[in-house]
Parts: sequence; C-alpha cells; structure tokens
Amino acid sequence: MALTYSQLRTNIIESTENDGTEFADQIDQFIERAEARLTIDIDDAGLTQHQYSQLVASDAFLGLPDGFTIVESANITANGTRINLLNRNVDFIADYWPVRTSTGTPKYYGLWDDNTIIVAPTPVSAFNIELAFVKAPTAITSVNPTNYYTAETPNALFYACMVEAELFNKNFDVVKLWTELYTKEIELLRNRARRARRDDLEPHNQQANNANTLTGGP
Repeated sequence: MALTYSQLRTNIIESTENDGTEFADQIDQFIERAEARLTIDIDDAGLTQHQYSQLVASDAFLGLPDGFTIVESANITANGTRINLLNRNVDFIADYWPVRTSTGTPKYYGLWDDNTIIVAPTPVSAFNIELAFVKAPTAITSVNPTNYYTAETPNALFYACMVEAELFNKNFDVVKLWTELYTKEIELLRNRARRARRDDLEPHNQQANNANTLTGGP
C-alpha cells in the first residue's frame, strides 16, 4: 500500500511509541537517510533516467548530471549506428589510449570522478551520446508528499526509517528486527527487478560457465 509523507511520519511515531518533540524533530533526517539507503540497495528500473548530450571533439571528458549515483550504460551514435560503450576503469582506459590527444571513435567509458566520465578513444568528432544512470527521486517532504519510494517500495522505506529511528532511540535489539525485515524486503525488490529484466523463455545473460556474449568475454 502506498504511503504519504504524513502517513510515514505517523507510522514511525506510533511504531516507536515515541511522541517526544526531540524525536519528531529528527524524523525528516530518518527519512532522508532511508531514501539514500534505498537508492543504493535496490535495482529498480524506475530509478533509471536518461541524459542526451554531445561529446566534444578532441575532449575525452563529459560532465554528469547532478544527483546521479550509478552510470548504467553509455552509447554513442556514429554514422547512424548506435555503439554501446563498454565500461572500464580508468587504469584500463589509460593503458588502452595513453595519448589522449589522439582521436578516434569512442569504444570505452569509465568514471573519472564523482562528476565526470572519460571516454576512449578521445572523440574525433562531436558524437551524440546517451547515458542511462541511477538518480534518486525527489525527496518526500510536506510539500512533496509522495515519490517513487512511497508508491513502489513503501515497506522497504518504512523499515529503513524504523532502523534509523530505533538507532536514535538506542533500542539496538529492535534495530536488528527492523534490519532483518528491511533486508528481506530488499531481496524481494531485487527479485522483482531481475524478473522485469528477463526475456520470456530466455536464459539469463552471463550465466556461470557460459560465454559472455554481451562483451565478447571468455
């Protein structure tokens, strides 16, 4: 059942049986930390957003949008063909393309820092690029009473809030209970995400002991 901001606050107060002013003043922080935890722990397609931009010729770097957490994929368009860039760490990219002033059609990308990706080869022209990345939804507040988490993952959101609330209350034995409930709910959500990404009657990609046909690996 979906939640609203006010319902979540009420549920936290009633479940902890703590209606003190000091506790109530901290609830927004409980919710903020719970939402941050969900952004990291779940793998829902509903958190994926896309950015359409353009690489600059002779520039190996591209800035990322504010608030992203994970870059899921990147692809460019070259001569009308979409090319999926392979994700590699910066050490690999430095070995593969050590002379950054040399240019070509990008094949790889990597996370350079918290705000930037690097591509290799350095673009020979201004390729269009599409990024898919995970970004947290707008936080719930009294002004914004619902979001993706309240609609799609209300149990996990509530359990995560209760972990934070009971840590504040120093009820450490109860924290273990809410943590277990949260962990079980997260696994259910991850299973849902895996099922949503699976093709009908098709085996999962990259199974153990099978060839990785997506990246050409052994």
